[in-house]
Amino acid sequence: MQRWRRVAICVDDFGLDPAVNEGAMQLLEMGRVSALACLSTAGAWPAGARRLRSEGGGRADVGLHLNLSEAFAPGQWRRPLGRLILSAYSVGLPARQLRAEIVAQLDAFEQELGCAPDFVDGHQHVHQLPQVRDALLDELLRRYPGYRPWLRHTAPPGQRRHAVPFKHRLIAALGASRLAGLAGDMGFVQNRGMLGVYDFQGTAQAYAERLPGWCEDLPDGGLLICHAAREAQPADGLSAARVREFQVLSGAGFGQLLQAQRLSVGRLSEHLRSAAP
Repeated sequence: MQRWRRVAICVDDFGLDPAVNEGAMQLLEMGRVSALACLSTAGAWPAGARRLRSEGGGRADVGLHLNLSEAFAPGQWRRPLGRLILSAYSVGLPARQLRAEIVAQLDAFEQELGCAPDFVDGHQHVHQLPQVRDALLDELLRRYPGYRPWLRHTAPPGQRRHAVPFKHRLIAALGASRLAGLAGDMGFVQNRGMLGVYDFQGTAQAYAERLPGWCEDLPDGGLLICHAAREAQPADGLSAARVREFQVLSGAGFGQLLQAQRLSVGRLSEHLRSAAP
């Protein structure tokens, strides 16, 4: 019989708007997710952080979702994702502004929760890009000399039964291997493979049909990402996909799938360190 695997399921973009916050908190209450990746300068972050303090109860890893590609307030330093990637690979990002933005987002996270993040990743996976990863790791080492948040590894698991879409292969190629090498040298742990990447198209049934393959391929210590929200928000281009994901992840069928696949949804901050050599 297959042994139980400890995995994390993470809702990305917590703090974006009330619908994302509500969906994430409901899934957390149901035990369907165990990590929240937080946009600490987005408009709904302060309210979301208050809910986490009062209702979270230590059930989730709460991390910084570093954002360098979308502006949530006037004056924030941002670059569109394509331009950001090109600038990073040509070493054209302004180092002072980049470091200041990383500091500001960590400050905003700590101001609301009063603690360091359990993990750090990137909105649109920007944390792994050249220049960005170096500045981020330097700041984490400076800021937390005796502590290491875990870092998101964006590559799919090494042992898989199901095909990985081109979008996911491209994401991983943009820096997963290099970040893993740097992180390991500096004593940071990472999740053991990531799944959940798709094109955000299709019906709720189509999303549900992806989940068995993802769950089957998740290793112990693996990560499944999602972008759930309780209801639609007109200003959010991913709103329809977020609602579909929430409907599926909160349904009885997903709970049955977790049991059938023998997946224990829990905090990787504890599991990765206890399992480290």
